[in-house]
Amino acid sequence: MERDGDGRVSTQEYITKLQQLEVTTITNMDFFTELDKDEDGSLDFSDVITLFYIIESGRSAFCDGCGVCWKNS
Repeated sequence: MERDGDGRVSTQEYITKLQQLEVTTITNMDFFTELDKDEDGSLDFSDVITLFYIIESGRSAFCDGCGVCWKNS
């Protein structure tokens, strides 16, 4: 996922990888923002581990009723 060697995942790297994986439900920036716990505009290792846990576990990160991202899900 991290392509430019800086050790962080940018928004563009995030979107590109999710498109390659054909994951469409979490490509919006609200979800990226929720993953970015230190709010620096990029994902660190623990943020990416959380992302892949959600993808692999099949857990929904969004409310079925309103579509809003669950906080701390």
